[in-house]
Amino acid sequence: MIIIGIYALKFNSTNKVYIGQSNNIHKRYTQHLLKLSQGKAAEKLQQAYNTYGIPLLEIIIECSSEELDSSEDEAIEIFDSVNNGFNTLYSSSQTPVYTKKGEDNYNSKYPNSQILEVFNLLIDTNLQGTAISSITGVPLGTIRDISSLVGHLWLAEQYPDRYKVLKSKKGKRVNGRSSAAEKGIQYPKILSPNGDQFLVTNIREFARNNNLDQSALGKVLTGKQKTHKGWQLFSNTKNTNSWNEVWGTEPYAENVVESYEK
Repeated sequence: MIIIGIYALKFNSTNKVYIGQSNNIHKRYTQHLLKLSQGKAAEKLQQAYNTYGIPLLEIIIECSSEELDSSEDEAIEIFDSVNNGFNTLYSSSQTPVYTKKGEDNYNSKYPNSQILEVFNLLIDTNLQGTAISSITGVPLGTIRDISSLVGHLWLAEQYPDRYKVLKSKKGKRVNGRSSAAEKGIQYPKILSPNGDQFLVTNIREFARNNNLDQSALGKVLTGKQKTHKGWQLFSNTKNTNSWNEVWGTEPYAENVVESYEK
C-alpha cells in the first residue's frame, strides 16, 4: 500500500527525530536505510545512525501530494527537528548548497532515475505538473523547480543538449484550465504577519516571492484555511464573481492556484 504523507525517523535512546515527506513513505524509508548503511545520508542523520543504530519509521500524517511541503514545514516546526533533531533545513522551500550532485547529495530525496523521468516528460510531452507527479511520484514543487530551471541543475551538466530543449520550453507549457483571472475571479486582500495589506493577482508568483507554499496560500485566499505562516485574509470581501457562478461548486485550492507553467 502506497502512503503519501509526513513521517518521522526515531532512534532508541533519544527523543530527537528526523522529519521527512514522501509520495511513497515506505519506499522512502528503504532509501534512507540504504543511504545510512552506505554512509551517504545527510550529516546530522548519519551521525544519529552511527550513534543510535537503525531508526524506526513512524507515519505522522497522510496528506495529498500538494500538501506535502506545507505539512512537512509544520511538522518540522512542531518537533523542532532542526534545533533539537536531525533535520538540516527549516523549510522544504530552502535550497541547500552542495558540491555533490543528484542522488549523491546528502539531502536528495529522489534517485536520479526518478528525476530523469521527470526531466524527460517535461521535454517530450505537454503533460501538466500534476500528471507528471502522478506518473513519477515526485512532488509538484520539485517538478516546478526543474521546469523553471532552478532545481537539479546537474541535469544541465550531464545532458546539455536536452537541457537546452527544456530551457526553450520554459513558460510555454499548456495549462488545461483557465486561470482564475480569466474566469473573472478577484482574490480578496491578504494581510501579512507585519500587518501590511496585499492584493494577490498571481498566486504562484506571490507565493514564490514571499516564501509561501502555493497550495496553502490558495486555501487561505479561498477561505479553506485560516492562516499560513502568519498570512491571513484582510476582510471577508467577496470575489467579483461568486465561486458557484464560476464553477458551480465550493472553492478548492486547486481551482485557483495558477499553473506554475504560466
